Amino acid sequence: MDYHDANRLAWNAGESHHREAVFDMVLHQLKTPGLSCFDEYALTGLEGLDFKGKTVAQLACNNGREVMSLVKLGAARGVGFDISETFIEQGRELAEKSEIECELFATDITNIEVQFNGQFDIVLVTVGALGWFEDLTVFFGKVVELLKPGGDLFIYEQHPFTEMLDLKAAVEAPRLTGDYFKSEPYRDTGGLDYYSGEFYDSPPAYWFVHTFSTAMQAIIDQGMQISCIEEFEHDISNNWPHLSEAVLRLPLCYQLTAKKNI
Repeated sequence: MDYHDANRLAWNAGESHHREAVFDMVLHQLKTPGLSCFDEYALTGLEGLDFKGKTVAQLACNNGREVMSLVKLGAARGVGFDISETFIEQGRELAEKSEIECELFATDITNIEVQFNGQFDIVLVTVGALGWFEDLTVFFGKVVELLKPGGDLFIYEQHPFTEMLDLKAAVEAPRLTGDYFKSEPYRDTGGLDYYSGEFYDSPPAYWFVHTFSTAMQAIIDQGMQISCIEEFEHDISNNWPHLSEAVLRLPLCYQLTAKKNI
């Protein structure tokens, strides 16, 4: 089964739905001085890496709004890679209309051309990226190839714990329904519009569950040194925003930085 190509088709089909829901908002964020597509937690973490004047790549960048935000805020070069041709085209339109210089490429992340190896000070991975990849050792191997010696990986992702949560979990008593150690991917044909929650007939998409230890070990196995990790109780996935106010505080996202050895 070629999961990557199946997901490419699903994302291509979802582009128009995302465009209708958020294109104008994202363009406003990119064009308006003082605004970006990051929240305060991500900005604080990225500022800790002193990203200004540095080269940044984003893997599974969607329409590139986040890597464009870093260029707007002072990164010297921004490059985004995503498997969806339609989202990359949307990103190029955003870049043109916002007058932000950013390179965007449609490619399977595992097949990024070798010309980009060793080109980046920072590799950025944000919410909803890791679950599209079956083997995180391969994914983080690509991260290491792209980074310069001493370069940094920055992850801001939904917490693996959320894979267990019922999407309609109540604030008073969140219900666990998912399998934390699920080995087969989830298959979904209801669409990928996580902004408005619209359901539509879509080519099947395949989402892989990775435990916290699986992700951490994959980074370690690539010889990277984890320098910081922090868990948060706020939602960044648009799936459980109400649980940010849950009586029992839950781990809904995390932030991690790791360094490529010189």
